Amino acid sequence: MEINKFIEDFEQQFESIEVGSVKPDSIFRNIKGWDSLTAMLVIDMMSEKYNTVISAEDLRKCQTVIELYKLTLNNNA
Repeated sequence: MEINKFIEDFEQQFESIEVGSVKPDSIFRNIKGWDSLTAMLVIDMMSEKYNTVISAEDLRKCQTVIELYKLTLNNNA
């Protein structure tokens, strides 16, 4: 799996976001539109598309999109 595909899936969880605006080192909590609903959508996306179950605590420990992506790699290693 590539980071670019993960970012594309991540961006789709937002109601309105400019495609391509999210980078691996983006601090996802600073992205316009990030809220608790988006957090739940991201958790669900990671479960459904990447077979990676994360908790709210796991999400709180992450700061950047690449950190979320690495959780999927660790789960699928």
